[in-house]
Amino acid sequence: MKKALLLLLFFTLCNFTFSQTAPPNTRLFQLNTIKGSVLSLVEMSENYVYHVGTTNSSEVGFDGLAATTVGLDDLYILKSNAANGTNVWFKNFNAGTNGTMNARYVHVDSSENVYVFGQFKGTITVNGRTINGVNANDAFLMKIDPNENAVWVQFFENGYNSIRKIKTVTDGTDTFIIYDNKLRRLNDVNGDVLLENSYGAEIQSVALKGSDLYLSGVAFYGDAFFGSQVIAAKSGFIVKGDKDASFTSALKTAGSNQPSVISDITFDSTGKLLLTGFNTQAINIFTPTQAVPYTYNPNSQFETNLVCYFTAKVNANLEDVEFFRTSSGFKTSSGYIFRADILSSKVNPTLTGFNVLLFVRGSFQNHSPFTNANSSTTTVQMTPFVDSYSLLLQSNNNGNYVSGSQPIFYGSNMSANQSKHSQSTQNIRIFKTDIKSSITGNVEWSKEKTSALGGTYSRQFSKHLKSAPNELLFTALVEGKGNFFGRQVSNFPSTKSRYITRLGVDGLPKWFANFNADLGKTELNVSGDYIHVDKDDNLLFISTISGLQSTFTDAVGTQVIFNGVMSSNEKVLIKINKDGILLWSKQLKMPGSSRFTVITDANADAYLLCTLGGYYIDDQQINGYSSVVKLDKNGIFKYGKSYNISTYSFIPVFDTNNTLYLFCEPINSLQSDYVLDGITIPTSTEFADHLMLKCDSEGNIIWGKNFYANSTNYNYSWPNDVVFDGENFVMMGNYSNYEDSDFVGLDLVPVPRVYQNVAYIPFFAKITPTGNVLWQKPLHSNNANTGAYTNIELDENKNSYMYYYAKDKVSFNGIEYSFDAVSGNKVLTKIDNSGNLKYFKSVDGATYGSNFIDVIGNDKINVTGFTTANNLLNYPVNNSRASNLYIATFGNLDSYYLTPIKDYLSLNAIEIENNPANANTFSFDLINNVDWTANSDQHWLNLSFLSLTEKNNFKNLISGNGDAKIIMSATTNTSGASRSATVVVSGTGVDSKSIIVTQSFILATGETKTFVTTLYPNPTADLLNIETKQNISKIEIYDLSGRLVKTGAGKDKQISVSNLNKGMYLIKLHTENGIINSKFIKN
Repeated sequence: MKKALLLLLFFTLCNFTFSQTAPPNTRLFQLNTIKGSVLSLVEMSENYVYHVGTTNSSEVGFDGLAATTVGLDDLYILKSNAANGTNVWFKNFNAGTNGTMNARYVHVDSSENVYVFGQFKGTITVNGRTINGVNANDAFLMKIDPNENAVWVQFFENGYNSIRKIKTVTDGTDTFIIYDNKLRRLNDVNGDVLLENSYGAEIQSVALKGSDLYLSGVAFYGDAFFGSQVIAAKSGFIVKGDKDASFTSALKTAGSNQPSVISDITFDSTGKLLLTGFNTQAINIFTPTQAVPYTYNPNSQFETNLVCYFTAKVNANLEDVEFFRTSSGFKTSSGYIFRADILSSKVNPTLTGFNVLLFVRGSFQNHSPFTNANSSTTTVQMTPFVDSYSLLLQSNNNGNYVSGSQPIFYGSNMSANQSKHSQSTQNIRIFKTDIKSSITGNVEWSKEKTSALGGTYSRQFSKHLKSAPNELLFTALVEGKGNFFGRQVSNFPSTKSRYITRLGVDGLPKWFANFNADLGKTELNVSGDYIHVDKDDNLLFISTISGLQSTFTDAVGTQVIFNGVMSSNEKVLIKINKDGILLWSKQLKMPGSSRFTVITDANADAYLLCTLGGYYIDDQQINGYSSVVKLDKNGIFKYGKSYNISTYSFIPVFDTNNTLYLFCEPINSLQSDYVLDGITIPTSTEFADHLMLKCDSEGNIIWGKNFYANSTNYNYSWPNDVVFDGENFVMMGNYSNYEDSDFVGLDLVPVPRVYQNVAYIPFFAKITPTGNVLWQKPLHSNNANTGAYTNIELDENKNSYMYYYAKDKVSFNGIEYSFDAVSGNKVLTKIDNSGNLKYFKSVDGATYGSNFIDVIGNDKINVTGFTTANNLLNYPVNNSRASNLYIATFGNLDSYYLTPIKDYLSLNAIEIENNPANANTFSFDLINNVDWTANSDQHWLNLSFLSLTEKNNFKNLISGNGDAKIIMSATTNTSGASRSATVVVSGTGVDSKSIIVTQSFILATGETKTFVTTLYPNPTADLLNIETKQNISKIEIYDLSGRLVKTGAGKDKQISVSNLNKGMYLIKLHTENGIINSKFIKN
């Protein structure tokens, strides 16, 4: 089918000048799952608990609830009594037939009005106001009264930003909301917008007291201005003003040169302002009249680069400080203390004081135990399973701990009122909410969803075979339920398995292997290096044992059981050949929080790289913060080499002499020069470094350099991926600078900034084996994101390719290009050997994670990613608001193929419906790259194919070029007997395919079902399997002369043909709906 312009994915280019045209899309394979209901969050008031989530089917899944849905994702709210969990009401809200609504924040006021802020697409109408969302981050705020009635709704164009704080306060007259560093005032009666301001600061909280308005946050990017108040850069602040946002006074927190942030503010019952926030160095509170130091400080000295939190109480005029208390350091700073998705806090007044709810993500950076600001001690159990945790900390009116439970919850969905708190354990689509006493810590009641109908795909990998370039080795994690290229997976919700297959040129699987179950932990590097294909098309991958035991099953059924009793993060390294057969495996024992990557050299020897700790392999103990282990191609241990540095990235590359080089972004915890095997490499004054290291044949460091040696600022870069082109290294990475000054490139080369307020941008560089930077080219963008956290590959002409995410403006080599300014685009990018852009090609939109590229050759490319579109590259997407994983090929393949496919199976026989209403249609995909024709030999069976440029035209003979959806339409069968037709599909340079179409007589109900019947493998030398949903009572096989040569029972839906002579045979399947005739070849 000819590829038309994809209208859904807007892609406008300004001043586009490319030296060549990007290759056309030639095939696309997709895997899809369904979603079902998902809990988004739980919020508490003093008297009620609110469960808020989404559903796209009737499934709600707990308390006997069911939904009548309208859109693709409807919003649901369940209100329950906080005392005993009795449900008060359950209500669905929708954004129209194809709409979506996802709650991101909920506030409940003192009158039990519910304010829901979230993302949406579609149309929402409440009390005469209609809002329309078309962009991925369009948002709504809806007020719902205590009796489940929507009062008003308001629109926020591109209003949702996942890294920024959302908070709403109301006094019944006005509602104020902060979102995406903006402040909006609305009429609380009808939702009309009264005021909206944007600020050049990170806005974290809002509070009301009478006619006074308060905002808090941090001036992170530079000085910030609030009316007459100037907040110096890196200072936390509270500003006070009136309801028109005219600010006249301020309180500030500041120390030396590190930022602090006031994360939340609220008033207690006495009219005093409670506040909490985060800092990394000692700070003072600066009121309008004085500087106030800590009144409680458990730090003998502030440890470098550790995050602390603080609490304080001040009067409403921001002048008098009753107490100012800090914790000790509890987490390594990543420089993002303002990001609400990494660190967040909420302060709640109680009858005897207040509690603070802390949320912390990235717990592998924890420091534990630590002393809280209320003087109690918290110990975090640092395990690889803990990605985030929440703390509820009780304090009296003086900020000190007296009594009450202080729970630590390993998750993010925690809320609290004055006397109770909720903990919701979520595993994808199942959950359990416990409501607990904050005094005793005892569970008072629970709600639980224990089963689900959906599933997800993640952490995929695709690589063409060197021995068969048009075929693919493909693998992905499957969570819950999914159909992996025809193999049905039915895991328990939140349980993951890694499935592996080899796909033929037409996308049909040749075999399956799987590792069950796989925790799916994040491994080292952002370029997908935990899976690798060697020179002989053998696949190596790293998986994490789930629980006490996991099992690997290869393509021929060989099983290996791995026991995970020695630690909770035990890994395995498995090697299989291109036929899916296990070659060897290694268990990586007691790795702690270690992360791994694997690569092979020109001899197919394997190298296992590790950072963040040691482990055991083959009874060999590997110590050190980082290490390299070499195994020969048969898995025999050759050496283990440790290094005394930890790294964020640790990228191995081989040159043509099979010499190992390592590129890394180190963690300089010692804050000194690096000494590696006697080689001293200078650090920078801010310890922000980027290293290139060269190893000998035993892994010893024999040379190294720091591209930022002796730099005097925090502006630096890191590598995302590095490849060798036969002479030099090609690097893709990110420049980083959180100021508005220029970026600093490799070897401290100034990189003039094009766009302001952007913290990091991608770049390409060419580097010699001796570390000389031949050239470096930034991809400037006005939108910072992690879209370049992907891989790069080269073709035979040393061109570099990348499949990355770009949003709005991109400037490369002085030319500006425009992409979708709202959702962004996934862009196929080609850069030549000199760093010149050959082309950008927009492929998809939105969702910038998990995009990877596989280069077959010059302008022959496979890309893989996830889409949220309903149509991709002219292919309909089976979008059910869940995982839509795809593999797209660009460029002409050098072999021809033509295969009729339905549900990942090759067709050779089907049964079509027989409805009196004449709605007897059946469609399938014709996967091909040739000029084709399809011909029906019966007048009652007509054919058409789906085209975007013309209507379907039913006839007996159709033709086209490339992939198509073939639609068969049959007239009603009134003959009283079953009938058959043969559809012959033929193409240039490929074998013809025949599909037997059988239509039964009319049943008493007036209709029959459509059944697909597939014979595989065909040709076969042994067993012939029959894939059908019908019951088979008998199988008969005839030779071409009509002689019956074999019969068999059909119960098992297979028959052995090993004793038959080679040749073509006719097969009759006796089913409950009549006889199906087909053919197969015995070889």
